[in-house]
Amino acid sequence: MLPRPAASVVYELTEYGSQLDEVLMRFGMWGSQSLGQPRPGEIMTVDSMIMALRSTFVPAAAHGLQVSFELHLGEIIIHARIDGPSITVAEGPLAGADLIIEAGPAVKDLMTGDVSPGEAIASGSVRLAGNEALLARFVELFHIPTKPESTGSKTA
Repeated sequence: MLPRPAASVVYELTEYGSQLDEVLMRFGMWGSQSLGQPRPGEIMTVDSMIMALRSTFVPAAAHGLQVSFELHLGEIIIHARIDGPSITVAEGPLAGADLIIEAGPAVKDLMTGDVSPGEAIASGSVRLAGNEALLARFVELFHIPTKPESTGSKTA
């Protein structure tokens, strides 16, 4: 129970429950491969965007890297701190972020590789503040793989 003024019940995973974190992130990655563009009326939440960054993070691409990003996705502001293979993602702005990315649905196109960083900047679908060269690193660090094509076979 949080004290006033929040006065809310919050839930936190136990150590036992947190053992499922890797499995849940893999489910998130799997599901991200089927996402289309948002349809009218669909709502993007802070929590869904935090999970999107966590589940699409590629630790191998972060070897020896320390970098921070702040993302503005419409009304949503989140940030990510990367320290080698470790990531922390949270709600709100991040003072001193290395790169601030302002984007809407274009962020998904960057993460899938459907749009290159240069194309996103040139089209105006992404606006940046800070070290603009880090946008290329962002798309390496947060990647949605292509969904495998169906072979028509009924076996898994």
